[in-house]
Parts: sequence; C-alpha cells; structure tokens
Amino acid sequence: SSAAKEIKELIEASGRQVQDGSSLASEAGQTMAEVTQAVARVTGIVEEIATASAEQTRGIEQVNQAIVQIDQVTQQNASLVSEAANASRALEEQGRELSEVVAFFRLPGEAGAAGAGTLAAPRRAAHKLATA
Repeated sequence: SSAAKEIKELIEASGRQVQDGSSLASEAGQTMAEVTQAVARVTGIVEEIATASAEQTRGIEQVNQAIVQIDQVTQQNASLVSEAANASRALEEQGRELSEVVAFFRLPGEAGAAGAGTLAAPRRAAHKLATA
C-alpha cells in the first residue's frame, strides 16, 4: 500500500509537470506569435522609411535640376547683359561719329556753319563710319 501510494504521488507529480510543461509551451507559442507580429511591424516601418527615402531622393534630384537650370539662365543673362553693354558702347560711338558728320552741315545763319566748298571733313567722317 505504501508503494501504491508512492506510485500514485509520482503519477500525480508527473501529471502536474506535464501540465506545467504544456502551459510553458503555450506561453512560448504566444510569445513567438508576439515576436512574429513585432517583426512584421518593424518590417513595415522599414519599408515605409525606404519609400520615404526614395521620395526624398527624387525630390533632391528635382531641386538639383532646378538649380542647374537657374545657373544656366543666370549665365545666359550675364552673357546677354555683356552683349547689350557692348552694343550700347558701339551705338554711343556711332552716335558720336554721326554728330561729328552732321556738325559739318549747319543751316545758314547758325554759328560755326561750314564754309562753301569744304568737303574734306564730311568725307573723312563718312569714311570713318563706313569702316567702323
């Protein structure tokens, strides 16, 4: 009877240990499911970060393209300003030369009217304009 009691206690202890093991296995399964869900959430976050980084890269590329275009337009404008300044100087010089040519021809009665028969000065000025 003592042996039967001892066997019964061993069987009950073994049953409790099996139940404890089953509970631990169930808890481990739940923990593994939670870890799997957490990994899935982290994966989603990483994918969102990658998408945002790609969009940011495209935005930066567009900004760079705009800056290159602005630089090109600025250089074109500087070139046009230089050309306009050169044209202005050339027109100013031509205006001075034209004033010299026209200065020879004065109406009668004006101070400094040219003498009759003196054509050398206008010819020099006209030649100067033609060769400019």
